[in-house]
Parts: sequence; C-alpha cells; structure tokens
Amino acid sequence: MNLSKKLGVSFLCFSMATLAGGAVASAAVDVNDASEESLSGEYGKAYEAAGYEVTFYYHDEDPAIEKVELFSQSGFQFFKTLEVGNYIITGVNQANIYSAYEYEEGMYPCAGATCYYEMTKGEDGTYSVTLPLPATQYLYKYKITYAESDGRGEVEIQDPDNPAESNGDSNSGWSQIYVGDADHALKGMEYIYPREDGKTGTVTYAEYEALDGTIQPLGIYLPYDYDSSKTYKTVYMSHGAGGNETEWLSIGSVPNIMDNLYADGEIEDTIVVTMDNLIWYIPDVPFISAWDWEKLNENLLECIIPYIEENYSVSSDPDDRAFCGLSMGSIGASAIVQQWPDSFGYYGCFSAANNGIDVSTWDVEAMKEKTIFVSAGMLDMALMNGNYDNPEKDNTSRNFSEHLTEAEIPHTFTTFPGMHDWNVWVASFTCFAKEILWQ
Repeated sequence: MNLSKKLGVSFLCFSMATLAGGAVASAAVDVNDASEESLSGEYGKAYEAAGYEVTFYYHDEDPAIEKVELFSQSGFQFFKTLEVGNYIITGVNQANIYSAYEYEEGMYPCAGATCYYEMTKGEDGTYSVTLPLPATQYLYKYKITYAESDGRGEVEIQDPDNPAESNGDSNSGWSQIYVGDADHALKGMEYIYPREDGKTGTVTYAEYEALDGTIQPLGIYLPYDYDSSKTYKTVYMSHGAGGNETEWLSIGSVPNIMDNLYADGEIEDTIVVTMDNLIWYIPDVPFISAWDWEKLNENLLECIIPYIEENYSVSSDPDDRAFCGLSMGSIGASAIVQQWPDSFGYYGCFSAANNGIDVSTWDVEAMKEKTIFVSAGMLDMALMNGNYDNPEKDNTSRNFSEHLTEAEIPHTFTTFPGMHDWNVWVASFTCFAKEILWQ
C-alpha cells in the first residue's frame, strides 16, 4: 500500500530548541509504509501486521548524555483482545502486554506501565529508534539520562519540535502524532485524523468568572462554517484528575472527530466546550470525593453555560446540552445525572462513576428522561470491582450500569479496547458523538 505520510524529513530541517541546562536539541518523526528491509528483517512479521514503520529522531550534542529513550504511557505497547479472558467479569487481568516489535493483527495499544525504547546514537549525535506501529494516534516524550557526575539525573521532555498544543501554560504534557489514515485505522479511531480539505472547525480559548470569583479558562470548538444565525447544541467536556482544558482539544482529537462527523453528516450543529475543573479539588479526602460535585454543577449552570449562551448562538434548552468526561470527569458526569439530572439532556461517563450516592435518593423518573452513555476499557481499572480507594462503593463503570439497570433506567454500556487511557476515551467520545448525541 502506498500510504506514506511524512511528518518530518530530517532533524536538521527543524528549528533548534534550548532545553534546561542550556542544551540545544531538535527532533523529527518519519512515518512511512513498512519498507522491504523492515519486512525482511528480524521483526518482519510485526512490520507486516502494523503496515507502517515510524522513526523517531532526537539530536543533542550534549556530551553529558548517557542515554535517550522514547516513551509513552498510552501507546507503543499492545494487548490481544482475545487474551482479555474473564477480566470483564471477574477483574482478573489475564492479558499479556507486548512490545511494538511483537505486534500482531488484532492487537490494540494500551497504557499499562510506562513503555520505554532506548534510542541508538549515530555518529552525528542523532539518536533514533524505529517501531512497527498500526494506524492510530500516539503520545510520546523523550527521557534523557545524564552522567552521574553531571548532576541533572533523568529528565523527561516533550519533542522540542512537536510540543503539545497549549493555552498559555496549560497543555496535555505530551507530544502527539497520527500514523496512517482513516481507511487503515484501528477500530474506533477512524475519525481522529485531521482533514485536508479545509473543512475544519476552529479552536479558541476564552476566560470566564467562576463561581468562586476566580478567572478560569474555557476551550471552545466551533464547527466549520459556524453561523451565528443558526442555533447550536453544546457538549461540555471535563478532563480527569490531573488534566486541564486543553486535553480533549489536543490529545483527545475532539476537533478532528467533530470535523469528520460533520463532513459525513453524522452529527447536528454542535459546539464543544472544555473546562478546567481543578478549582473544585478538595484536598485530604478520598479520591472519589476529591472534587466538589455540587459546586462543579452549580458553576456549570450559573457561570459557564451563561457565558457560552451570551457569546455564542446556542440553545438554552437543557435537552440540547450534553456533559461528558473521562475518569474523574466521568465520576462528575455520573454524580450530576444522579443528583441534578435536569442539568443536561445527555451524559457521557467514560471510565469510572460515583457509586457512593444512595440510589434511594435518585430522581429515577427524571433520569429515565435522560440519555446516559457509560463506557470503559477492556482492561480498565474503572471496569473491575474494588479499585480506587473505596472498594465497598465499587466506583466503577460496570457497577454504575448495574445500578441503572436495577432502577430500570435506560442507558448504553459498552467497552473499548484499552486500559484507563486515551485510546479508550477517544473511542468513547467518538461513539458518544456519533451514535448517542441528539438521537
């Protein structure tokens, strides 16, 4: 297949970046079809199954460097869906984790432990490593190990020539690349790729005054050909425990997903709004209660939504609004639908739920009128019982689904290949947006 998509031609063509300690570095990534040399080499089967070979370059002439490693927490290692076994039922992890060089058709990226690949140093001071990778998105960084006598120890950096998209000081913390295209993407990732026909929406960042009087950021996606004479529906999105307003709009691939859904006629006119919910963090309490859910909901209704309604042409009908989130944001979505169901018409709970709320307090009839989507990864800690820090509450996606079923509240519950990672959350949002929203 002739599907090469070069992301970089040589580190020498890129601007140089000054890193901590005064080091000057540059980097590049080349994505190509698997070459004949790779296909006939030691890992030929992996290259054949993946279809692509991806070479990462890092150039730094600092003599104190002893080692450079490529690493990720959400890719470059894989699991076989057929080996998941009874994890979904019992929480017993029977799946092995494989390196990129062991890739086979039917495998999917997973987070698991941080995955490192040592890079080989060339004569010109360039470090490189080539991996067989299937078509999807990948997050990555470089780990630099300096000589003990140097005193800098180990330093983790983003790709200096491909840094994370930022809103001021806020960013996801990861460099990102897309490998392949929609025609060859892993299942669930068909909509993540940037469009090349100009029919793309816009992403901007704004500020609003929050419930506590502080000025807080918002990320706003407007679809292609946004027209203020139309009335748009809105999706409000939350990050997880350590995230911010940039994540869904960068490594979450939401702008690309929305652009592609629009182009295919798969979604109505919709604006997406992301926020930074860390202002509602409560220290020194159990993890499941670490955000103030009541204030989060109140802030949405009294501050964020009024700001959006004042500045954009959106419907004021709660049934034309959705709230979704990942991990801690998913716990928030589940808490809102249980305690204040009329805040939104649609709820997306991706990887976790707040099951500590007494079911007898639910407004079941109101919840039955809402559209609720619950998801998790096949190997997600948010799928099995007895995790997080409060086992007796079983704060998992599966248990939330069970509570909804017992209360005879219609909902959708599904799993996606992956762990507690962006592969699952991207697939979850794609399904939520395409199959659930405004239906």
